[in-house]
Amino acid sequence: MNPVANLPVSGRRELERHAVLVLGTLASALVLLAAWLDFRAGLTLVAAAVGVGALGLGVVVVYTFRGGSPRIAMTIGIFIGLGVMVYSGMSRDESAEAMTWAPVFPPLAYFFLGLRRGTLLSAAVLLLAAGVLFGLNPGEQWRISVSILMSYVVVVAGSLLYERARSRIERQLERMSATDHLTGAFNRHKFQEVLPAEIERAQRYGQPLSLVMIDLNGFKSVNDRHGHAVGDQVLVKVAGIIAEGIRVHDFLLRYGGDEFVVLAPSTDAERADEMCHKICRAIADGQYAGGLKISASGGVAELAPGDTAEQFITRADRALYGTKRGQ
Repeated sequence: MNPVANLPVSGRRELERHAVLVLGTLASALVLLAAWLDFRAGLTLVAAAVGVGALGLGVVVVYTFRGGSPRIAMTIGIFIGLGVMVYSGMSRDESAEAMTWAPVFPPLAYFFLGLRRGTLLSAAVLLLAAGVLFGLNPGEQWRISVSILMSYVVVVAGSLLYERARSRIERQLERMSATDHLTGAFNRHKFQEVLPAEIERAQRYGQPLSLVMIDLNGFKSVNDRHGHAVGDQVLVKVAGIIAEGIRVHDFLLRYGGDEFVVLAPSTDAERADEMCHKICRAIADGQYAGGLKISASGGVAELAPGDTAEQFITRADRALYGTKRGQ
């Protein structure tokens, strides 16, 4: 099995951070302006409440600027904005005027909260807006209210479709960046991410962790004599054989051209050695294009106390070299 976990996307987090800073600052300024206009219109209590909302949005911006989570900040900001919108709508004779801001929330909710939470929040906003529009002013403003809600539904539908497409593309890009395009195993970049995390987990909980390195014997001659297309078929077949010989929580990685690595959590050297021999026998017994005979060598290392990732890999590599030299 080649499990592919979601990769941390630092670029997206930075984009979210800038979005919160820009949108939060703009929203705070607009809400503050609304509070001033309400004060000029004699709506003192409304102005005070809206001013508190502007202050809250300002705190969200400061929190984000000082390194806080953009998603937490935006979630708080959305709820502050909803509170200001609903209170303002309930406190005015013209409730439709405040509800015209409702379509702003779905795109923000989907972008920052994801598909499921964005949909839930968008539905909640729709119910709030409908309650304010039709509950307080069911008479003369019903045409305007219907128009606002229709616009809101269109925005939600567009945001939903966009978020679904974006999520699918993001998962595909993450998978492509984490896996070897030929064999489907994790690539070396993913290995450099997974290995330190597994070492840290093993050391924290006092569990064994083993590394199995498998190298195909004389694979260069396969490419030289039969061509790279045949060589690629062999690599795909070998990756499938190895995947069938490991457990669901083990990691299969293509480490080099014809070298594979199995990272086996909760596995000591003895069990890893058994796994290695089993995989090598399965590779030797496999059926390959053109009736080729393929064999493999393996080396095993168990994580030692104080091992770094580099030391761990070096010991496994030396074990593999020792096996090949002894053949």
